[in-house]
Amino acid sequence: MKSTSIYGDIRLDSVQDDLVNAMVTRQKVIIRQLSDDRKDEVRYHRFLENDKVTPEKIIQSFNHSSSVNYRGKHLLMIQDTSDLSFCFNSNRGKLGFIAANTEKTGFRLHPSITLDADTGGCYNLACAEVHYTDYEQTMSRIAKGSPKKDNSSLDYEDKQSYRWYSAAQTAIENSPGATRYTVVADREADIYDAICRIREQGWDFLIRSNHNRQVQSTSGKTSRLSVLLKRWKVQFSYKVNLARTDKRTAHQAKLKVKFGKTTILRPKEHKDKSLAEKQEVYVIEVRECSSTTVGAEKPIHWILLTSHPIQTQEDALYFIQCYCWRWVIEQVFRTLKSKGLDMENSQLESDKKIEKQTVLALIAAVQVLQLVQARDGETDQKIESIFTKDEIECLQKLNTKLEGKTEKQKNPHPPESLAFACWVIARLGGWKGYKGKARPPGPITFKNGLVRFYNIMEGYYLRL
Repeated sequence: MKSTSIYGDIRLDSVQDDLVNAMVTRQKVIIRQLSDDRKDEVRYHRFLENDKVTPEKIIQSFNHSSSVNYRGKHLLMIQDTSDLSFCFNSNRGKLGFIAANTEKTGFRLHPSITLDADTGGCYNLACAEVHYTDYEQTMSRIAKGSPKKDNSSLDYEDKQSYRWYSAAQTAIENSPGATRYTVVADREADIYDAICRIREQGWDFLIRSNHNRQVQSTSGKTSRLSVLLKRWKVQFSYKVNLARTDKRTAHQAKLKVKFGKTTILRPKEHKDKSLAEKQEVYVIEVRECSSTTVGAEKPIHWILLTSHPIQTQEDALYFIQCYCWRWVIEQVFRTLKSKGLDMENSQLESDKKIEKQTVLALIAAVQVLQLVQARDGETDQKIESIFTKDEIECLQKLNTKLEGKTEKQKNPHPPESLAFACWVIARLGGWKGYKGKARPPGPITFKNGLVRFYNIMEGYYLRL
């Protein structure tokens, strides 16, 4: 048991640990289904009702108890936003509307997770912000038929888009000791205010461009970013196998890459004149050749802005991979929602309790994604970083039963590696295990495998 507590009460840490463990082992969020008896149910509800417990402190406590040493590491602070919608319930307080003219209420969830930039290993949930659409204002606007409120005159700190900076700040505070931090985000984060603040703190960024910004060459001439990129030559091309998504067919794509340095200028109409007038950035453009696109599908086209020097092909490929790891947070959302923990089916009524439950479920979802990232054995994580001594012993015995007679049917990973456990859990989740032939196991396979594994562990503990 920890000697100090973020809450000032180590009993709360104990309940939090039990609640997260129950979510991980049962892959559920409904309190009644997470409880072994009435006593558990009462203590879990009391924990969520406790005013000392907040989403911020849940994450602080979780990271405070972590044994991960970030010294010497380059960390990717990957963030994104997802809407969580809950069926309308008059007892849930004023959650706010997800969209106008609907009965779906909820909030915007904005987490940041920590990955190793060199290996892609997933470490933790470092931050989770909750943002609401104001209930009263939304109701009034709908009743009057008024347009959406114009927030352009607000200070950046008062806008919801401030989350792209504030979440990075909190995440880095919760992941101390690293040599370097790079904030990774999609197009919504292409905000001049956020870029300036990130650089002022001495952090790096890797953000997909969303605006055709005004840029300045070394000679002082200005143009638009798109015009500059047309003048740059293709530095190299390479082929990559793309997985299937909701918008894309699985196929092999040929990607052409340009890169170089430029300076982006502060927008002329920007109200905050205290921000730096310009920011030096490196740009990587990744464009799929039309010859490899499938049917009428849109080709890949990324324009990445970064503070990291991109001077060689190796530099460009390294940071393209770092950006590709942003997909991990999309998988976290998938694990959190209907195909995974089914957070939006929460039976809680209090809006504050739902917030806390969501953050706990996020922690559980990230632990599932740790297995996804470690499945190929490239993260160098050890099996004891996730599993206990008894669980490791059980995994080793299950491995013997799950392996086939041929070399292709055997677990290819060292027994001390986390990848060894991933192979076993994935097989329990229904993965066929043939590397190269079977599609790599995803978060839902691991979710199903974990449920089956911990059901086996209950019997295993009874045997001990």
